[in-house]
Amino acid sequence: MKKPKLLETEIGRVITDWLNSEGWEVFPEVFIGPGLPRPDIVAKKQHLTWIIECKTSLSTKLLDQILYWHHNSCSQFCSIAYYGKGYNNQYLLGYMQRQGVGIFRVHDYKGYLDLAQYNKPKYKRIPIKFKNKWIINYLDEAQKKFKAGTASGSYHTPFKDSVENLTKYVEANPGCSLKDAIENMDAHHWSSDQTARSCISKYIQGDIIKSVRIERDGRKIHLFPVTQRNIFTDIDSVAKRNIAPLAPNGDEKTI
Repeated sequence: MKKPKLLETEIGRVITDWLNSEGWEVFPEVFIGPGLPRPDIVAKKQHLTWIIECKTSLSTKLLDQILYWHHNSCSQFCSIAYYGKGYNNQYLLGYMQRQGVGIFRVHDYKGYLDLAQYNKPKYKRIPIKFKNKWIINYLDEAQKKFKAGTASGSYHTPFKDSVENLTKYVEANPGCSLKDAIENMDAHHWSSDQTARSCISKYIQGDIIKSVRIERDGRKIHLFPVTQRNIFTDIDSVAKRNIAPLAPNGDEKTI
């Protein structure tokens, strides 16, 4: 029976465990910017960074991905990690070695995933003029809770941070105004409070931000977590239930 193909997340887990044992901090799926590639793993030790791309096989696609980081002076070290033998592609292996790219191979030995480093990456000095491109500028502690090698949207972004901060504030202060939430939440990534106000309102109504909803009290806008009942609607409904029909003299009677 043919063995099921190993997933990139499993290769990422093996690499992550090894890096942690060697004293490296691991940041999976680092978001650089919209439309830009994400490295599967960025490892950090003091001022050094190490980008590692994980794939289920050795291919030109893997070569393209790692050389993108290597040639753009983003990190001091760059490596690939792939599953299987890959000995039949000596051209790719030799080219990566000449470029200074490190090579990890993950092999399934009787159900145990074995990791071997066939070529250590060469140290690459990053010129100061490329400081704005350094991958270390994009690392965030929140990235550590994600898995390397995910093909879905499971990765950290500044937008997700902003939504999380907004949700926490609204949950603690249900019924707050949008202005109060923006001014008092921990932080947001938008360039100004005015931009944040416009984007948040649009994203909530467009169902992009799903954890917060808008309720209106006349012209006023109030924010509630999706699980929180609208206190203004509740007050109105309770008041209607507790007001009896008009008394003969025209006065309202409270039940």
